[in-house]
Amino acid sequence: AAAAALAGAAAGLTGGAQSSAGAVAAGAAAALASAAAGATHEQQAAAAGVAAAMTAASFNMTVAQQAAFAGIAAQSASILAGMTASQQIEAAATAARIAGAAAGMTLQEQAAVAGAAAADAASTADMIGSVQAAEAGAAAAQAGAILQMTAAEQAAAAGAAAAAAGNNLGMTLQQQASAAAAAAASAGAGAGLTVDAQASAGAAAAGAAAALAFAAAGATNEQQAAAAGSAAAIAAASFNMTTSQQAAFAG
Repeated sequence: AAAAALAGAAAGLTGGAQSSAGAVAAGAAAALASAAAGATHEQQAAAAGVAAAMTAASFNMTVAQQAAFAGIAAQSASILAGMTASQQIEAAATAARIAGAAAGMTLQEQAAVAGAAAADAASTADMIGSVQAAEAGAAAAQAGAILQMTAAEQAAAAGAAAAAAGNNLGMTLQQQASAAAAAAASAGAGAGLTVDAQASAGAAAAGAAAALAFAAAGATNEQQAAAAGSAAAIAAASFNMTTSQQAAFAG
């Protein structure tokens, strides 16, 4: 890490880029060392993530950045180890979640960084935007299950992660809401929710995604609430709810 940061400085990299190079180098070194010691591919990726996160912390990066670099390093190690794209995504999400836990993140924050890392890993694997959002949701749900969240909490985390990934990809509000609804419903199904509860989780996630997107765009509180209602109603309709149920979820 120190060598990479110094080399970056000499080559004209900015402070942030120097820190990034250091964190990436620390992860790569840990992966190589664990590989030489006979570690499994999964252990190599985990070691890379831990080393990158610790190095990011030493460079005074935020906890979100620490988790992000853990995911990046874990995926890099998994690529070198010849792991499949799905295995790379899982390794990145796991490393980010562990880094988040080590940095004192809440359970919800850990699920969120796991989802973000999965989306980044899916992007690196050249997956299309909709798949990146879906992978983010699935990873957040998986993290929630590991962290013993309730089924409803897992569904909410999945919806939020999918929406965040969609927002980062420049998706439209409708696309973000749809991604959130699908991810939440899928997570709910995986956690054992009934079909009705899955649809409810999907509608709620769509509304939350719309509110967040409008807030980020500088909308007023009233506009955020209106957007949430519209998105929830549209999602409810997509789940074949009755018109009265659509109206209820809008409210």
